[in-house]
Amino acid sequence: MMIKNLFKYSQAIVCMALALSFNACTDEVDRDPSPVQTEGVQAYFYQDTQTEYSFLPEDEQTFTFMVGRQTTDAATVHLTSDNASFTVPQTIDFATGETSKTVTVTCDLEIGESASLTLTLGEGDTYVYGATEMIFNISRDYTWVSAGTVAYTESVFGLGTGSVAIEQAKENPSLYRLKNLYESLAGAGQADQISLQFTLDENYQALSIIPSGSFFDLGVGYWFLYDAENYPQYCYFTNEGKNFELGLIISQDQSSIVTVTTDSFVWEGWPGDDAE
Repeated sequence: MMIKNLFKYSQAIVCMALALSFNACTDEVDRDPSPVQTEGVQAYFYQDTQTEYSFLPEDEQTFTFMVGRQTTDAATVHLTSDNASFTVPQTIDFATGETSKTVTVTCDLEIGESASLTLTLGEGDTYVYGATEMIFNISRDYTWVSAGTVAYTESVFGLGTGSVAIEQAKENPSLYRLKNLYESLAGAGQADQISLQFTLDENYQALSIIPSGSFFDLGVGYWFLYDAENYPQYCYFTNEGKNFELGLIISQDQSSIVTVTTDSFVWEGWPGDDAE
């Protein structure tokens, strides 16, 4: 079963309704030709630009993007950003005949930190048929090392029990993750590669699911909420030795509850075994 197609049936109905509505419209409509832009620099962002970056602790935190333009005279394009944590040039200078430029952005995120950056081309500099805004999502990840495997039992999407790799953050030894949880259970390509993170205390006992108190994208068209402070009857994370149990709220729109799940996993390689 493909998790991403949980609503395949309802989507098919919508598509059929749309098809019927289009078929019912048989009158041809005369359209005016699209206007030709003659003013301004006519700049745009390349739409095939990579917008997701995850840097490791030792990586240089630098990425690039390209800006193109329709005109060929020497010109300057203005650029604005919404996040002062990133170093972004305020102008892009084009020489005569130059129709594209590579622009470099740098940042200095803390390990484990994520940030978004929205870049906008200056008003009056843009091309009416091109992208005038780009949103980048940047993170600086931990160095993850193997901490064994778990037999994870999932109870919402009917995936049953499967083997999932578990890893520990080298720079934060109390932090662990179930790597690519739902893809590992459902099969390659059946869900996004989203990992479920959690923390243990100094005695390797269950402490908390991460993040706590905010919604997190599961990568399967749903979100989870772990908020043990406000919903202790639904949200919990406990263990008896290598046997762990977790309760989560599942939502499809980050506002209403679809269901509450109780999952569990058995951790082969639980570090508490070596500490005893």
